[in-house]
Amino acid sequence: MTFPSYTAPFDLPQDDRERLETLIQSDDYPRLVTTRFVIVLLSGNGLTVSEIAKRLGITLTPVYRWRKAYLRDGVPGLLKTRRPRLRAVLMPPPCYDASFPLPKRDQDQLEELVQSDNFSRRFVIRFFIVLLCGDGVKAKAIANRLGIAVPTVYRWRAVYLRYGVPGLLKSQRLTNP
Repeated sequence: MTFPSYTAPFDLPQDDRERLETLIQSDDYPRLVTTRFVIVLLSGNGLTVSEIAKRLGITLTPVYRWRKAYLRDGVPGLLKTRRPRLRAVLMPPPCYDASFPLPKRDQDQLEELVQSDNFSRRFVIRFFIVLLCGDGVKAKAIANRLGIAVPTVYRWRAVYLRYGVPGLLKSQRLTNP
């Protein structure tokens, strides 16, 4: 009996790829669950475990966990939880690549917020950081463009990945996202 390798690249069937892309765009699942779908999609695109972790700003453990769950149980395995409350393990990526897939609904909402006159400059910068990360712009380029520090890009990127758009709207300072 041969066991599947949970670290080797794998081919993602087209029907699973389409289903995962649909699930990512839907509002039915919290952001932490959609991150699982993104992990499997990126794995199916041939990215290594460390590349996925860097791109998503997470540790290696959840990447291994959700790749293994998919290989063992398919897409339904990504919907199972081991504990009642999930916690994201976020860390600033050691590279300057802060990009991640930005769902269309969040992109539209952030673009609306940028256009509105209801927010101060500090909120608009947060919105721009997430929009530019979603467009694939590197953190250093975002920092230079907006006149801010690179860790600020990572901070608001992490807040968005953990809390979504509502996390960007909070006025109190979030010290450790």
